[in-house]
Amino acid sequence: MHCGFIKLISGLVGIKVDDEMSRASRIPAGILLLTLSIVPFVFDTTPLIIVAVATFGFIECFVHTMGIRLFRMKRFYTPGMVTAWLEFVVSVMMIAYLAVNDIARWYDYVFGPLLMIVCFGLLQKTMTLMVGIRYSDMPKMIRTQWTRCD
Repeated sequence: MHCGFIKLISGLVGIKVDDEMSRASRIPAGILLLTLSIVPFVFDTTPLIIVAVATFGFIECFVHTMGIRLFRMKRFYTPGMVTAWLEFVVSVMMIAYLAVNDIARWYDYVFGPLLMIVCFGLLQKTMTLMVGIRYSDMPKMIRTQWTRCD
């Protein structure tokens, strides 16, 4: 899943990543996906968790779509983009369902995304550390890559 992320990040910073590291990067991504798959069934009446999972769909869609420009892809496609767009559609439907049926409260819509952003940030931080860079350096590197695309 995020094996491609490791290769893209390593290419961005000029670090060679071997196949073992690439395969190992699937572990933190697998943990997040497993958590996202199981937790909503355990806490199926907790709108906060539903909003957090929906936020993941929004984040994935944004990341995969922006990755096209950021990494100057030749085609309008990144690995996982189709799944990310499907997740986006399902996420919109989940939020709409919560809103129309007045199930979630304001704090669910505030803390659900914060919970997912923290989990997603920890995943990305773990993966960048696996490559050998600090996560705090990522915004500068992405900004540099972004300006090259202009």
